[in-house]
Amino acid sequence: MYALLALVLARWLPGASYLALLPALAGVLALIPALRPATRMRAAWLTSAEFAGVAVCVVSFVLALPIVLPLYCALGGEGLPLLTVLLIYSSFALAALLALAGARVQRRLILAAGLCAAAGLIGAALLPRYSPESPQRLNLSYAFDADAQRARWLAEPASDELPVPLRHAASFTPRAQEIFAWRAPLWAADAPSLPLPAPQLSVLGTGFAAPRVHYRIHIGSARTAPVLDLLFPPEAQVQSVQLENEAGPALAATPRRMAGGWSQLRLFGVPPAGQDLSFDAAPSAFELKLLDESPGLPPQGADLQRSRPPLAVPSQDGDVTIAMRGYRLQPSAASLPRP
Repeated sequence: MYALLALVLARWLPGASYLALLPALAGVLALIPALRPATRMRAAWLTSAEFAGVAVCVVSFVLALPIVLPLYCALGGEGLPLLTVLLIYSSFALAALLALAGARVQRRLILAAGLCAAAGLIGAALLPRYSPESPQRLNLSYAFDADAQRARWLAEPASDELPVPLRHAASFTPRAQEIFAWRAPLWAADAPSLPLPAPQLSVLGTGFAAPRVHYRIHIGSARTAPVLDLLFPPEAQVQSVQLENEAGPALAATPRRMAGGWSQLRLFGVPPAGQDLSFDAAPSAFELKLLDESPGLPPQGADLQRSRPPLAVPSQDGDVTIAMRGYRLQPSAASLPRP
């Protein structure tokens, strides 16, 4: 089985083929002692088969461990299914040893495994979901939509469950997908409208690059926020963005695919003067969203932060203030080819 899996990985995922190739090699080497005279073949084969099962399991576990350990830190809860698959894969060879055991041993092992699983489920149900060592991750944001002249408080719990004290503090409801269609559903509540200047976008030029339109734009934050987000709608069909660099050649960046077909280009450490960039898009008009993001909430959010339970803490980007505006881009008549 491991040899066949190694062939499949070598064809479709060559970089990961060692995960099956080395265990297969360990199993073959462990079976060498089985090559004995026919009179002792049966006893020698059983001993070699048991040793081969242990050898394959050990090698698989050693290879999978460097991948399993950082997986949760890298992907969070989304990586748990893959982590489980890798752990099952690393111990799959033990099934061969179970097949070689007698019926009595098999029944005892199955019963022990069932009891351990039941004890684990009961223990997990009795333990508190969050603790000071493992708190709930929960970010708060102030989002101002300059087009609608409307502001909202946003809450983004990693568990999708908002604590009751925070839910009542600002009348949060799970309806924020209408605000950020490209993100997972958030919790939202009305917020006071503050005079935040919207991020700025100006078109520096357009041109036709058959069969698409080439845009060159300048973006910046009027409040010198260090993070800028460009959100392209599905109809824009933007696949790559070139960031102009005065000190050298332009840097290519690939927007990240988001929900609903949107794509996001996130820029960190944007200079106060802004950033020039260019991209090719579909030859039709579309409206992109430009957001700037700064750390922390405005003073009006202090009560909201105090309502966050002690076992809920900000994580990654933390609490932020966001200003957003939509900009409609369309090719100029001069940039399109003549019919």
